[in-house]
Amino acid sequence: MREKIELQALIREIHWLERPLHAFEDKYSLLSYDFHQAFQAGELAEFDDVDLPQFHDFLEWAGLYEIWQRRKQRYHEFMQQRSPVEQLRYALVPA
Repeated sequence: MREKIELQALIREIHWLERPLHAFEDKYSLLSYDFHQAFQAGELAEFDDVDLPQFHDFLEWAGLYEIWQRRKQRYHEFMQQRSPVEQLRYALVPA
């Protein structure tokens, strides 16, 4: 039962994090993966000015993306222990 609740919470967190990620993607016309690659490589140095409006957006975007990646990794680790069919059977058992 605890695993079921943990997995549900994890999936909800992933979905919750995707909302602002999608908003940044729409705003800057760039997928989060590509943004984060450039951010990690130091290619966005020209935006490292606290007075620029996108400075804070970029910090938030990078942080949210990293949290999202960790949650997705935890989900995948969980699913390595159980097949999707097993998970569906487990989820359908009344609490």
